Amino acid sequence: VGDIHGFVNSDADGRTQISELWYEQRLFEDRLRITVGKVDANSLFAYVDFGKDFLNSSFGHSSTMDSVGMPTYPNPALSVNVFVNPAPWLYAGVGVYDGSGQAGVNTGSYGPASLFHGDTSRFYIGEAGVRWAFSADTLPGRFSVGGHYHDGTFTRFDGGTQSGAGGFYLVLEQKLWH
Repeated sequence: VGDIHGFVNSDADGRTQISELWYEQRLFEDRLRITVGKVDANSLFAYVDFGKDFLNSSFGHSSTMDSVGMPTYPNPALSVNVFVNPAPWLYAGVGVYDGSGQAGVNTGSYGPASLFHGDTSRFYIGEAGVRWAFSADTLPGRFSVGGHYHDGTFTRFDGGTQSGAGGFYLVLEQKLWH
């Protein structure tokens, strides 16, 4: 339809791929979680848990992050992600991703080969948040704040280029009815 943001979550060019393949290790009674491999960044960062059941992808993540090369559907990328959970209601995490998707490499169709395509850019993201629940844990909620930065080269609206692009995001969600 010519939109910048994905019109529907299941819309992508025709391809066959393994979208995610990763190893996760949880340590210290789940207070530390390390994930390494091919990961959709939006499955760990800047996601809206209660938006995942909608067909339109606008409910699940911000389109502004797509414009700075966030490795998400249909092009997840190789990454290392570390999360800490010092308390059940508090978390923080960081991730470093292969950033070659921003340069036009379909990282979703590649395994580690995308790291060796001559593009050495990376996508960095971090998030911290709090969780809560009302009504005997049946009405969960979450507030998170995060930041992201891509160190690749971007084309500006005036036709020039700039090195690097980033921004911040907030997520506030609350289940209202169960």
